Amino acid sequence: MRSLLITLASVGLVLAAPVSKTWESLGKIKPGTLIEVVTSGDRAEEGEFVSSSTESLTIKTRGGEQRFLRPEVVRVVSRIQPRRTRNVLIGVGEPSLCFFIFRTH
Repeated sequence: MRSLLITLASVGLVLAAPVSKTWESLGKIKPGTLIEVVTSGDRAEEGEFVSSSTESLTIKTRGGEQRFLRPEVVRVVSRIQPRRTRNVLIGVGEPSLCFFIFRTH
């Protein structure tokens, strides 16, 4: 039974892992999605995704549209991924916890 729990937890972690960490994966982000762009100068800008090309990334911030060149972008964080990870872990963890609680009583 313990091995089943470990298997379920492993599957949950695999499903929660990001699919890709390449520049080309920016094409999968839908316009309007809230993202954070971190640049090589440790500057972080948060805004809505507008578009990306092989050379740059554009977001819409409070101050207007911001364009970042590919060489200066260190990381792009989508605000949807953490919720997905949390939901998968809850979905895997809650039934397992209930099983152990009711099994011991």
